[in-house]
Amino acid sequence: MQTIRGVLIDVSGTIHVGDKVIPGAIQALDRLRASGIPFRFCTNTTQSSGETLARNLRSLGFNVKRDEIFTSLSACRQLVQSRGLRPLLMFEPDALQEFEGIPQSEPHDSVVIGLSPSSFHYDTMNKAFRILVQSKETPSAPPATLIAVHKAKYFADKDQRNLSLGPGGFVEALEYASGVKAHVVGK
Repeated sequence: MQTIRGVLIDVSGTIHVGDKVIPGAIQALDRLRASGIPFRFCTNTTQSSGETLARNLRSLGFNVKRDEIFTSLSACRQLVQSRGLRPLLMFEPDALQEFEGIPQSEPHDSVVIGLSPSSFHYDTMNKAFRILVQSKETPSAPPATLIAVHKAKYFADKDQRNLSLGPGGFVEALEYASGVKAHVVGK
């Protein structure tokens, strides 16, 4: 029988729903920590930085360190950094903390999009579109990159009573209009 080498734990809907802790989740995490088995929390959340997520989990009673949380934003940052991109970042202000130190000056050579209601308006979407198509119109320019943190169609609001649009429709609008296929980082 193989031994467990590590555990990945989803966050929202697994250990908590909104501001309610799933019964037994805190105790299960404490037992896992005591066992010495390494673990990481993984989440597709794109509106909050990892630091904010850790603080929120601690406020619910979880003993969580920032470096135990791996977000799709973390993966996205690693991809942007490894490619040396200068992206237009379409995120809420708290999530932008994950991209500190990443060059964001114009001219942009990429568009990175997550769940960002404040970015989903004509001016920002059109700016993203222009970045993607202008590289196609300039033969000497490398093709622009479209990176989506994820393409969820919708998500449950904190109250768990209503659904709201996810970033998927906005990503697909940019794909359709520009002809550039998104590289999806999260689930």
